[in-house]
Amino acid sequence: MNSAIFGSHVSAQKQNRIFIVDDELMMVSLLGDFLRSQGFRVQAFTSGAAALAALSQSPTGFPGAVIAHLRMEPMDGLQLLSAIKRDYPQLPVVLFTGEGSHGDEAQAALRLGAAHCLTKPFSLAGLKDMLAELM
Repeated sequence: MNSAIFGSHVSAQKQNRIFIVDDELMMVSLLGDFLRSQGFRVQAFTSGAAALAALSQSPTGFPGAVIAHLRMEPMDGLQLLSAIKRDYPQLPVVLFTGEGSHGDEAQAALRLGAAHCLTKPFSLAGLKDMLAELM
């Protein structure tokens, strides 16, 4: 769909912009505050559909990466990942899931193209370093 446009903008801009997607406002706020304090530009969404709409409507403002919760409703993280990889295959996606979640979901996320799948609690400093490498 917009992958050709996306690819040219990412290589030209090499942005430090991050999309955070989670239906839990507390987690969006925590991640957003931390990443902003580390110099990232953050745009937060409480649904996968809203994040996808932002991607499709603003080809000049693509993020350098997307961080999303695996378990969201109505669109879960795997569905969001599939849609992103279909339309924007170069866009790195990092998914995270709650403590004690099934490893099967993490493995499915990696098979679908997630750059990483983290289990809460995870290191914020490690996340920052991971994002810097991905972008």
